[in-house]
Amino acid sequence: MNQTGKGILWGTGISLILLLSLSFIAAAFIYYTSLNQQTLAVVAIVIDAIALFAGGLMAGKKAGAKGMIMGLSVAIIILALMAITGGIHGQWLGKIILCLLSAAAGGIIGVR
Repeated sequence: MNQTGKGILWGTGISLILLLSLSFIAAAFIYYTSLNQQTLAVVAIVIDAIALFAGGLMAGKKAGAKGMIMGLSVAIIILALMAITGGIHGQWLGKIILCLLSAAAGGIIGVR
């Protein structure tokens, strides 16, 4: 597998791990505190942005070039998985744009 494939694979893996772990932490925090579920929508968008930024960062680092393309590739894979599993709802257009920008920014910074 070439560097591009490794970068996208690593970035996708990091994004998935962060999405799952941060979601569990957020769910536990909201369950054990008096925060309402409306707060969860904002927290979910922040978690998505952080996870995709980290995935783009890792993809850019592993690939060593074309950071924006690597980040966007990771974002497209993760967004496709979210769409398949029903994770994109509500304000989906804003969520998609934020995820694409976060992953692309991570990829650009990862190459540097």
